[in-house]
Amino acid sequence: MTDLYDSGFQLQASAMIIPKTLMLYASGSKIFGKYGDPSDIALGLNYYPFQRRDLRINLMGLWVDRSPVGYTAYPLPVGGDGFTLVTDFSLAF
Repeated sequence: MTDLYDSGFQLQASAMIIPKTLMLYASGSKIFGKYGDPSDIALGLNYYPFQRRDLRINLMGLWVDRSPVGYTAYPLPVGGDGFTLVTDFSLAF
């Protein structure tokens, strides 16, 4: 392949529903490319049980149409379609 050009956008928004404790977020993206036009939409919650950013529990609903990426931190394979529910626990030290 000698040339590949895609364009796209990503939007993200979040708000603290309970200050320092519960955050609601939404994101979406779209790619316009030579090999397809994938997109995704996510809606999630971050819970900070000790009101600090170093410990977080996350719950996210993710809808993907023709996923352009796939790896261990992303719950769908390349080209995947559909909805998935993702949870994780993060500790920074």
